[in-house]
Order: sequence, then structure tokens, then C-alpha cells
Amino acid sequence: MKKSLSYQAIVRAKLLKWFLVRAKRNAKFIFKKPPAMKLIGLMCVRNEDWILGASLPALLMWADEVVVLDHCSADRTKDILAAVSRQHPGRVHLLEERCDVWNETRLRQRLLEKGRRLGGTCFAVIDADEILTAHLLSYIRKKASGLKPGQALMLPWIQVWDSLTTYRDDETRHSDWHIPLVFADNASIEHKNIKAGYFLHTRIPGGVTLMPSMKIQSDGGILHFWCTPRKRCAAKHAWYKMNEAVLFPFKTNNEIEISYSFRDFSISPPLSVMPDEWYAPYAPLLNAIDLNAESWHEQECKRLWRQYGAEKFRGLSLYGIPQEMWQDAVNPAGS
Repeated sequence: MKKSLSYQAIVRAKLLKWFLVRAKRNAKFIFKKPPAMKLIGLMCVRNEDWILGASLPALLMWADEVVVLDHCSADRTKDILAAVSRQHPGRVHLLEERCDVWNETRLRQRLLEKGRRLGGTCFAVIDADEILTAHLLSYIRKKASGLKPGQALMLPWIQVWDSLTTYRDDETRHSDWHIPLVFADNASIEHKNIKAGYFLHTRIPGGVTLMPSMKIQSDGGILHFWCTPRKRCAAKHAWYKMNEAVLFPFKTNNEIEISYSFRDFSISPPLSVMPDEWYAPYAPLLNAIDLNAESWHEQECKRLWRQYGAEKFRGLSLYGIPQEMWQDAVNPAGS
């Protein structure tokens, strides 16, 4: 009996020793704290010298690092990127794309993959003509740190209209847009084509779960400077339409026109003045925004028109960009 008990005690002692050794070996995994959040901004740019000197430093106020992909810029964009990089050493990482086709899916995926190699745990997808309202600078990091892998934080997309301090405030969808700004990464997230062969408007990556935040734009959100002035935005959307007509033979011009039909730049909608708190920390940056700079989209519209001719774009409303070509489009010879 004593021998049996002694044997059992020895077995228990060995099992306990084995358990303690394994527990010690794995303690760093069992009790390891989750990694600290590293929030990396992802920004595509092309000829954005009119606003990049404001939007990139503003992004660096709340992102740990930023990856910028320069897509065939021919203005002062490269100089601005170099200057901001010198001001924030080690925080701005540059990629370059020389193919002039705007394959948004591929470009945004390149940004995400670079951000992952830099150790990002959360990513902010933001364009050069967008700036977070300043009173949310601390809020955004707190909310981002609370996201679970795969979740994306939604914010109001505030349409800055006609001036730097007014925004569209009416009953249309322009005043009720929300977009995902920050998402917590997981392996399943990637930018995908909306449908086979269509690689535009893929800002929202596949695999994210959208988490609504603030409900109304008066609470703040992302300032979108697309209609300052309106001619810039009109030129951009005319280019989108013409680009689709050239790149996607499976879409008719009528289908293209319908997909952009809700964007009306000719009206003068009700506007609200932004609260000072939305802008205060950005005051030194505002001088870097040049509302009078010529839009590269307008020059591209002219080039596409010359290259493909009026018939290619028949039925597309091009917002008078440029006016003489627009008149040819709506009143083609022999019609």
C-alpha cells in the first residue's frame, strides 16, 4: 500500500513539474499584453499640390505614420512630399506608380501591403482632399484602439462647399454621407474590384464590418474639399465619366451617366458655417490650400476628347468642361 502511494506521489510530482515547465515556457504568450496600436494613414495622390501641404500635415497630427502613393504627379506634389518628410523624419513613406491608368483597386492594395510591412495594426484610408475635423484628433485614436480586427469606424463625410469654412447642409444625400475612415486589420481584408474588370471606387476594402459612429455631420467628421471651387469637382467627375467610357467597354454611356447622376454642381444648396473648433489647430496650414490652382482633371478631359473624339462620349454630361467641347457633345454635327 505504501509503495503504491509513493508511486502515485512520484507520478503527481512529475506531472506537476511538467506542467510548471510548460507554463513557464508559455507564460510570455499566456500573459502577453496585446500589441500597442500603430495607426498608419494610407493616401493616394496625383497632382495634389493645391491642398497636400495642408492635408498631409493634418493627417500626421493623428496618424503614427503615413504611406503616400504618388500616381504620376507632374506638379509640385513631389516637392511637398519631400518637404513634409523632412519635417517628420521616419513617419512618411513614399511609393510611386508610373502607369497612368487609375487602377484604384491595385493602388490602394499596394498601400495596404506597405502599411502591413511597416507593422500597422489599424489603417486610415484617406484622400488628399480630406481632413479630419480638428476637435476629433484625440477621439479618433481612442475609437480606433477599441476596434476589433475587421471592424471599420464610420464618420460623416462633410462636403465643403464654395469656401474653406462652409459646408453643404440640406436634405440630399450630399449631407448624409458616411464613410469608413479607420479599420483594424486582419488577414482577410483586401481591396477588391466591385465587379469583374471594374477597378474604380474601391476605397472600402473587402472584409470589413462597418461600425457607425457619429450620426449627423454637425457633430464633425471628414471634411471633403471636393467642391472648393465647384469647377474642380465638376472637372473631376467629368474625367471619371470619360475615363469609364474609355476603359470599360461593358458599360454603356447611359449606364455611366446614371451612376453619376446624383451629383449636381450647378445648384446653390443651403450652407452652414463650420464651428471654429473644426479648424483651430489647422490655422497655420490653411495658407497651403490654393483654390485657384488649375485642375489636372480638366486637362485630362481635353486630352481624352482630342484622342477619342466627341462620339466616344455622346450622352455624357460633362458639366461644361471645357465649354466648347461640351457644346459639341450636346449639339453634335448633323444632329
